[in-house]
Amino acid sequence: MVLPIYFINLESRADRRRFMERQFSSLGLQAIRLEATRSQDIPADLVARYCDSPYGRPMTPATLACNFSHVRTWRQFLASDAAAAVVFEDDALLSNSLPAFLDAWQPDPAVDIVRLETIGEARSRVRMLPADSHVADIELCRTLIRDVGCAGYIISRRCAARLVESPKMMTELADAVLFDPFSRPGSRLAVRQTVPALCIQLCWTDGSAEEARTDLPAVSDKGWRRRTSVALGEVAHELRVGISRVAQMRMAGISYRPIPFRAD
Repeated sequence: MVLPIYFINLESRADRRRFMERQFSSLGLQAIRLEATRSQDIPADLVARYCDSPYGRPMTPATLACNFSHVRTWRQFLASDAAAAVVFEDDALLSNSLPAFLDAWQPDPAVDIVRLETIGEARSRVRMLPADSHVADIELCRTLIRDVGCAGYIISRRCAARLVESPKMMTELADAVLFDPFSRPGSRLAVRQTVPALCIQLCWTDGSAEEARTDLPAVSDKGWRRRTSVALGEVAHELRVGISRVAQMRMAGISYRPIPFRAD
């Protein structure tokens, strides 16, 4: 199945555009560049309403612009007749196994998003169910906690249609909207994680590369609220299912697993 591939890129980051285009060319993939939204393009009334809130919302003009870029990409995808699309941010290091995976992948009506990304085996520990399917030799696993990042994923048409209208895209980081099973709409999305992962952001690998330089500001002191929220969400989840059920889950192999990146 031929999937449209999009990558989000700021006009000012020609270095990242070249980086992505070199990768797509070497992998034999065709990709469509979509202009990223700049923070200065966000209307002042939206910045005043949604950014730097005293209530712990994590949004800044830059992160809101990032969310707008993903929404713009989903709208472009929905204007096509494709059943699903692949979306990358422009600092994603791609696996050489990606073309074979995309060639073998078929849409599953029960799956909304396939997350292709990891933040690296040393940093990523995600509780997930054993693989319920395989594509080529890649496992597809249902995750039970959130991992950070939104640099590479396959999104279904049904899911994109729901998310373009989600008010959470104004108040939450994009990865929280897509991949946080403790909040909505994430709790209502059927997400699968590729194991091993097929892309990783450059900042988790060669941070010295020019393309790894980010345009996003440093994480604000509100970050502790997000970390606390995720930790409490995990505790609440285990309380809901009960201690005995947690023990059963662990016996069934539902434990924390690192997600390695497959370069080859």
